[in-house]
Amino acid sequence: MAYTSKQMASALDKSTLFTNALITKKIHVNIQNIGNNIKQTLEKMIASDIEGKCIVEGFVKNGSTKIMTYSSGLIRGSMVTFEVAYECSICSPVEGMNITCIAKNITKAGIRAETNDSPSPVVIFVARDHHFSTPYFSEVKENDEIMVKVIGQRFELNDKYISVIAELLPEKQQYVKPPSSSIKPRTASSSSKASSESSKASSASSKPASLKKPVTKKAPIKKNLIVEE
Repeated sequence: MAYTSKQMASALDKSTLFTNALITKKIHVNIQNIGNNIKQTLEKMIASDIEGKCIVEGFVKNGSTKIMTYSSGLIRGSMVTFEVAYECSICSPVEGMNITCIAKNITKAGIRAETNDSPSPVVIFVARDHHFSTPYFSEVKENDEIMVKVIGQRFELNDKYISVIAELLPEKQQYVKPPSSSIKPRTASSSSKASSESSKASSASSKPASLKKPVTKKAPIKKNLIVEE
């Protein structure tokens, strides 16, 4: 049993290409090799069988195999079969993963790059046709350290490396300055003036309207005078 590609991608450290995987496998040992050091014997057999090459899960790093547990041996003729659970470091690049590598060869076709690991678990190809509008591509020289983004990968069992097709990432991300605002900042005097005017307006609006009727002046009453002759 091994980790799935999603589990390996989630457990993958950004600073390295390798992640630990726990795998179970049946190992057949000649009965003449059975002794007190059976664990070391099983570990050597597994290491010589998988390290430095590709298995189903990916490329296995040299010197990373470690036996976790193993079952009792089942004798079949002159062979003894063990069920072994071992841990090893696996490299299996996934789409969208960023890899730091060294440009080894630059041709008209593009860039061939490898990692600093020895041996390199991946051989990366960056096609020139995919970067005709990228000025940084023409500035890359041999032995330069570059950053690439994985587009796809391919390998077969027992291959000495994983072939990766990748996209070259720019050296620096261009910073775009945001446009300056055309609105002038408010000063302390203008803000205080505006606040005082708003307070006056609010106080004026808060006063209730007068309910008294307007007073009208009455016209003077003329008295008729009777004059006797």
